[in-house]
Amino acid sequence: MNDRPGSSVDRDKLAGTLQFIGFKDIIVHNNLTSRKMVDVLKEVAKRDFTDSDCVFVALLSHGDEGVIYGTDGPVQYEQIFSLFKPPEVNKSLVGKPKIFLIQVRSEFITRSNYSLILPLLEGRTNCLVVFSMNDK
Repeated sequence: MNDRPGSSVDRDKLAGTLQFIGFKDIIVHNNLTSRKMVDVLKEVAKRDFTDSDCVFVALLSHGDEGVIYGTDGPVQYEQIFSLFKPPEVNKSLVGKPKIFLIQVRSEFITRSNYSLILPLLEGRTNCLVVFSMNDK
């Protein structure tokens, strides 16, 4: 994958903004393989959110239709979302918002087809996905 110029700036500003508005325990990982990305998200999904109001997951990388890339290959969005929905979702997240911010750089995704993510949300409750892209 090519570099994503400005990605570290986006990452740092997002982490700072989340901290400013009151999010705690902000965890940042950089340059993960696809397997490590899934493993980290599995661990996040298992955390105790009893004292939390929501979970916020931000993924900044390259992407194509239905996938985001780790350093070595793609991960299907559905694989990520499934970690946070029944029956897999842990009891401390039931009824709480699950917010996903996905920022990708893609040669495939354009402003005219960015809505491809929406079919993945059917049947989800308490889930919001925000999709941002840089298409060149």
